Amino acid sequence: SVFINGQQISFDVQPQIINDSTFVPMRQIFETLEADVQWNDADKSITAVKDDKTIILKIGDTEVSINGEKTDK
Repeated sequence: SVFINGQQISFDVQPQIINDSTFVPMRQIFETLEADVQWNDADKSITAVKDDKTIILKIGDTEVSINGEKTDK
């Protein structure tokens, strides 16, 4: 189960554990946090923007971009 601010999040696609890693649908998490979410089908990435933060996640990439800086955390 995933909780944000004490509220359990419901997913269209259930979280999965694959090779000891947990995968969750990020769109619903970002939308629960009231971020603006956009999917880029061309490069298979999701961009979430809220206030002064922009987060970009790309399928198959272990790095995340936060305000233009890449990190693997």
